[in-house]
Amino acid sequence: MRDVLDQGLASIPGLETCGVHLGFKYKKKDMGLIYFPDGAEVAGVFTQNPVQAHPVHFCQDQLERSNRFKLIAVNSGNANACNGSAGWEALKACQACLCESLKIGEDEFLMASTGVIGEAFDVSPLVSACDSLCGQLGAASSDDFAQAILTTDTCTKQVAYQFDHYRIAGVAKGSGMIHPNMGTMLAFIATDADLSQAQLGKVLHQVTQTTFNRITVDGDTSTNDSAFLAATGQAGPTDVDQFAQDLEVVMRDLAQMIVRDGEGATKFVTVAVEGAQAEDQAVSVAKSVATSNLVKTALYGEDANWGRVLAAAGYADGLPIDPDRLIISFESAGGRITPYQAGQAQGMDEDLAGQILHEEDIQIHLSLGLGQAQARVWTCDFSHDYIKINAEYRS
Repeated sequence: MRDVLDQGLASIPGLETCGVHLGFKYKKKDMGLIYFPDGAEVAGVFTQNPVQAHPVHFCQDQLERSNRFKLIAVNSGNANACNGSAGWEALKACQACLCESLKIGEDEFLMASTGVIGEAFDVSPLVSACDSLCGQLGAASSDDFAQAILTTDTCTKQVAYQFDHYRIAGVAKGSGMIHPNMGTMLAFIATDADLSQAQLGKVLHQVTQTTFNRITVDGDTSTNDSAFLAATGQAGPTDVDQFAQDLEVVMRDLAQMIVRDGEGATKFVTVAVEGAQAEDQAVSVAKSVATSNLVKTALYGEDANWGRVLAAAGYADGLPIDPDRLIISFESAGGRITPYQAGQAQGMDEDLAGQILHEEDIQIHLSLGLGQAQARVWTCDFSHDYIKINAEYRS
C-alpha cells in the first residue's frame, strides 16, 4: 500500500533542496543541493568503470570514513573527470566554500558531477555565489533540484511515496551513456526511516542489482554514475526486509524513467527471459539482447527480426542455450506473435508484427526451456536522433 507524494525529495522530513543556474551550463539550472540540517545516514553505490571521476573517488573515501552527512552537492555541465590535480583542487574548492557557508564539517560533505569528461572545471561561479545558493534551500518541492542535475535528459525524473509509516523519495538523471553496472546516471534517494549506514548500504546494493543494473540505453558505462541512499531517521525504526521491497518500487520507477528518456528513444522495451538454469543466465541473455545494436535498430524500424534476437541470446556470457528449446515472442498492446520455436521459424503475419512493434511499449519474451529462473532488463530502440545528439554533444 502506498500513496503518491508530489514534492519529490522535499517530501522527506529532515531534508531540504534547491537548484539554480550558476554558469556551468549556458542557460539551464546546473547546481543543486540536498541538505540535511540534523544530518542523515548515507550510503552509496558507484560506477564499475575503472576510469572514475574525481567526485566518485572522493565520495567513496568519504563514505568509508564517516556514516553521517549534512550535504550532497551536485553540478551538471562538467563531469570533473580525468582532470588531474586540478580536478581535485576544484572539488576541494567546492567543499570548502559550501561547508563554510552552511557551517558544517568537511567530513559531512558529498558531491556528484555530470557532464563533459576532461573539461577543466572552473568553480568560480559556485565560489562567487555560494551564500546565495545556500540561501535557496527549503523549497516546497525538489523540482528545481531535479532540473539542475540534467544533461541530455528531456525531462526530470522524480518519484515519492508514503508507505506504511515512512516515506521514500528519489530523483535521478540519465538519458545516454546508460548500461548495466550503472550508466551515466545519478540518483538521490532519501527516506525518513531510521536505518544505519550499514543497513542502507546492504539494501541499496541489493536493489541496485534488480533496478539500475537492469537497464541499458547504449551499452556505455560512464565515469560518474553514483546512487546515494540517505535516511533522516525521523519516522523511527522499520523492518529492513519490508523497506527493501518498498525501495525496489522507487528505484524501479526511476530506472524505467531513465530508459523511457533514452537519447532519441521512441520505444520502451522489456526483455523478459524465463526458463533459465539460473538467474545469472537469465540476466546475461536479457542483457545481451537488450544491448544488441541490431536488435535495437530493428525495433526502431518496427521489424520483428527474431533472427537478431536469437543471435544475441546465443552469444550471451555464461551457460549455453539450446536453440531447439528456445521460444521467442514479441508482444505489445497490438497483440502477440511467436515467430520462432522448436529450432525453426513458425511463420509470421507481417501486418500483425508491424502492428505490435508500432506501439511505444514492447516486450520481447524468451523462454529458454532449461529451468525455472527468470529476469527482466529494460532498454529502448536506437534512432537517428541518438546519433545526432551524441555527434553534437560537445558542440
